[in-house]
Amino acid sequence: MKQLLLLLFTFSMMLCFSQKKSIKQNWDTFEKKYGKTIVQWKDKSESPHRVICQPIKLSEYIYDAQQLEALIREFISSNQSIFNIEDKNYRRIKIQKAKHLWYAHFAQTYEGKVILNSELIFRVHTNGNLVLFGMEVYDIPAIENNSQPTSAIEQSIVNTYPNEKVKIEFLGGLKILPIRKGRDIIFKSAYEIFVTNSNDISEVLYVEANTAKILESYSKIHNHNYDIQGSVDGQILPITPTDLPQSIGFPNLHVTIGGTQISTDENGNFDHTIAGSSAILNAELKGDFVSVSNFGSPDASITQTVGQNDVLNIVWNNTNSTLEERNVYYHINKIHQNNKQVDPGFNALDYPLQCIVNDTNANALCNAFWNGVNLHFGIQASNCSINSAHSPSTIYHEYGHATNDRMYNQAGVSGGMKNPILQEAFADIYSTLFLNDSRLALGWFGPGTFTRNLNNSNRYPANIVGQQHTDGLILGGAFWDLSLLTSPQTAYELAHYAKYGTPDDSDIAVAYAEVYFETLVADDDDGNLMNGTPNGMAIENAFCQHGIGFNLFASQKISHLAHENTLNTSDDYRIEISLDPTPFTSQLNISLTYSTNGFNSTNTVSFSQVNDTTFEAFIPSQSAGTLVNYYFSIPNVSCAFNILFHPSNDFLTENYSFYVGNYLADFEDDFEFNQGWQIGSSSDNATSGLWQRGTPQQTIDGAGFIVQPGSDHSPSGSTCLVTGATQGVFWYSNDVDTGKTTITSPVFNNLDDTSIIQFYKWFIHGAGFVFPVQGEWAMEISNNGTNWVTVESTNYGDHRYWINTKHKISDYVSVTNTIQVRFVVSDFGSGSIVEALVDDFQILTLSALSIDEINENLDVSIHPNPAKDVINFQFHPSMTSMVKIEIFDVLGRKVEDIKASPNNSNHTVTWNIAPDFSSGIYFAKINTTLANKKTTKKIIIK
Repeated sequence: MKQLLLLLFTFSMMLCFSQKKSIKQNWDTFEKKYGKTIVQWKDKSESPHRVICQPIKLSEYIYDAQQLEALIREFISSNQSIFNIEDKNYRRIKIQKAKHLWYAHFAQTYEGKVILNSELIFRVHTNGNLVLFGMEVYDIPAIENNSQPTSAIEQSIVNTYPNEKVKIEFLGGLKILPIRKGRDIIFKSAYEIFVTNSNDISEVLYVEANTAKILESYSKIHNHNYDIQGSVDGQILPITPTDLPQSIGFPNLHVTIGGTQISTDENGNFDHTIAGSSAILNAELKGDFVSVSNFGSPDASITQTVGQNDVLNIVWNNTNSTLEERNVYYHINKIHQNNKQVDPGFNALDYPLQCIVNDTNANALCNAFWNGVNLHFGIQASNCSINSAHSPSTIYHEYGHATNDRMYNQAGVSGGMKNPILQEAFADIYSTLFLNDSRLALGWFGPGTFTRNLNNSNRYPANIVGQQHTDGLILGGAFWDLSLLTSPQTAYELAHYAKYGTPDDSDIAVAYAEVYFETLVADDDDGNLMNGTPNGMAIENAFCQHGIGFNLFASQKISHLAHENTLNTSDDYRIEISLDPTPFTSQLNISLTYSTNGFNSTNTVSFSQVNDTTFEAFIPSQSAGTLVNYYFSIPNVSCAFNILFHPSNDFLTENYSFYVGNYLADFEDDFEFNQGWQIGSSSDNATSGLWQRGTPQQTIDGAGFIVQPGSDHSPSGSTCLVTGATQGVFWYSNDVDTGKTTITSPVFNNLDDTSIIQFYKWFIHGAGFVFPVQGEWAMEISNNGTNWVTVESTNYGDHRYWINTKHKISDYVSVTNTIQVRFVVSDFGSGSIVEALVDDFQILTLSALSIDEINENLDVSIHPNPAKDVINFQFHPSMTSMVKIEIFDVLGRKVEDIKASPNNSNHTVTWNIAPDFSSGIYFAKINTTLANKKTTKKIIIK
């Protein structure tokens, strides 16, 4: 366990490196006061998102929630340098005790209104030790408080569901919703509203109070459409569809005798005294914890006359009920009873949960789902072998969804668990660990089949595919491995109690990290996480095997500035990375992999430590005309086989690069005017988001993140290549859907084997809670216009920034006078977001001349050079015509345009260097407007 703590300490120190200095200074002061901590910082916040601390004694014993709230408020008040929030500006959401831990959740407020997605959380042992805390709080500007009447809000919602009858439920009063706009956050007064339509499909909406505009929404349908991905099944038979039926008592069933309702015991027995000689007995498959309805048909029912001293044997069979009704009733009671044994304090499902069987709606065929209110079990169809109510694992899985939401409701989270990957993972964990079988939905497609298996080697991020059922297998696999290292019961309990911490971030990496921390919290037995937990090493081992233990954070601890393009052909190229100093950094075995032929072959060198913060590696010198691509790899510190890649797990598509030699642009296109690109191909079939040359409109997804930027990449101008420049009616209206779209370059000639294609791309596949499904980015090259070679192909795209890309043409095709490039973007479904952009496209070719020898037929001198504030271009006195001066950086990007006349006493044109130009090498291309005279000069800005 000491090794684990050393790893965690390393992680906390490394992550601190990326925070602002003032935050780190405050944290240093905090640690001097309370001891070393383990911190999870979150990119979207400057606050400590989760902190494992040395035990901080708040009291000798925690007696009740009121006492604990007072202690926490005192702790926050005495540590304002960290929390920076006034006592009046946060509110208790829920304080509850689970086993020996108190879980305290608070939310930030603004003028009494809860700020959604804010949190201050604390985990306190009953012995008074604070063992973990965290927060996400915001700086709140003035917010408009006008509000439409609730009737107007309801009408706005009704208008979004034309021809449907909807049920609208306001989840509390006015709240404040943070909405991310790029790097900024705006705040809106909003109502949180639960809506169910006529098809029993539910959504949670956030509606702006003063405009009645829907700001965000997310579905409460967590379903299992098995013809695509596969899911869980269920049946009254014990395990599989082919098991023999068992006759077993029905617990907690409501039986009405003579107008008095009683319930059966856990074995299905009951007794009752009647006043007269006889009475009428009525029973349905409804009880204390489940109420079953048969979709479109009469519900199961028994009615008979009973008399005094009768010994009754009420039998549910095919004459009074369906197999589906009986299966669902019994197994829901069974899993509910297990959960009460695991956690007697969880009471949010102690009511008759509505379960609908034999659902024939289109969304229920070969499917089962939880919609935030009730459970639905669909009938058999052509793409499955059984009715979804015929498998216990499906029933347990769906009940797991209900448990997820109701546990979060009980903890004060009004919308329940939102992250769909966690929803699927925890539901899978409930089902498999309860049955002690890693497979889900046995027999779904026929004897011997199943839909998913938690006994897997799926790891983050390599096996993230953007589908919540598959991506959930990563966390599910971790808990299955934990059950093998401990026991199914231990793993089940830890998964259950981890949810008291309500891990639920929209970023799945952050969410998995939250689960990791909360599992350690749930396992702690003495109020001191720093001295380990009973199953701490098993937890670390199980989670790290799937890339979500300590190793999840390794990819966040390197700081690196890509090597610049260079003229140097004699000296090795130094590659430097930075790490925060820790006792563990010297043990990291970080490798650098580089290629000089488009990764057709690679070489690997190791980093060595220069000082506490700096590591270096050297790529051997290369001849002029070489393109060098490189990336880093880091063996996992706990699971040595698990390698993490930087800057991306898809290093063939995204890597660092630089070229060697004096490269100049043979062709350059910032797409401000048409230079011959052809939109479309005969095989294109996308219905929206087609390639075009246009000005992109900024598009913000439902989680507040940019999926399409509001400007092109060029320093000047506004247009680029973009798949659907405008947003459309909704933020998801104009992305690529149901097919592919292609754009092809003009033909390039006069190139040679040194020629390099360089461009900037933006590719998003998935956004917020809308996950990738079938989208892809591809770049292809041809030397004859007929045969195309794939250079890039990926469905990995979660960047929200422009990426520089370089490819040497001769690494892929023989260079001819008919070179073309095309970009193909596709999304063969409609359930994910795909946006792509390309800008500042260039073809560069090695020049044998030095920069000052190129086109030297224009007499001009530059001074001062190097310069800091001003550069003067001094021309021969005979020069009287207008000149055009274009300034380019070392990457070939145009950064400045100057048009002026040198017809003055000094024969000069002056460039006042803008303060935002960084130091480095630039090139000035100078052309006359009347005579065919031009030159290129090198400029150095200090």
